[in-house]
Amino acid sequence: MDILGLVIDVIIVVMLCWTIYVATKLSRNLEVFNKTKKDLSSLITQISTSVTKANDALTTFKSAVNESGGVLDKRISEAKMLSDELELIYQSSNRVADRLEKLTEGAPRPSSAPRRDANEATKKPETQKKTETKDSGKDVSWIKKKLGKASGGKEAVAGGLFSIRDPEFEQGLKESAENASDSWDGPEDIETDAERALYKALKKRTN
Repeated sequence: MDILGLVIDVIIVVMLCWTIYVATKLSRNLEVFNKTKKDLSSLITQISTSVTKANDALTTFKSAVNESGGVLDKRISEAKMLSDELELIYQSSNRVADRLEKLTEGAPRPSSAPRRDANEATKKPETQKKTETKDSGKDVSWIKKKLGKASGGKEAVAGGLFSIRDPEFEQGLKESAENASDSWDGPEDIETDAERALYKALKKRTN
């Protein structure tokens, strides 16, 4: 009986030692778990705060998207209206262009009579100037011929026995020469006073 009791006591002691070992190990594990629990709780709080921040960011993003979407919808509607107006303007301009093209095709072409009249009107002053210069040149050449003939006739008569003189003609030439020396408005080819006087006398006769 003593041996059996001793064996039982040994078994009890071993079991007690085992329980003590398990208890100490469990206490250590509990301490570690408590530490990890604190860390986990802090992590959970951080996650919750980040989730709330994400929710706030999502709400702000949604509001911004809604606002930008509204503005974009307005711009799109305005662009559609402008495109419709431009299309109407383009169609109306095409119609007007077609009408103008039809009118220009149906209208008669302008004649060249006004151009001819304008050309004739521009040519008339030039022809008048040319005729005036020709007439003045003819008068000058005719006066020179007359004077040459008169001088030749005087020389021929002076060389002969008799000489015929016209005092009235000579007096008129003298007066016209005096007047011509004062003011001369005729051609520059006539230089002598006699030629100028004869030119003025012929001009008075023609007038």
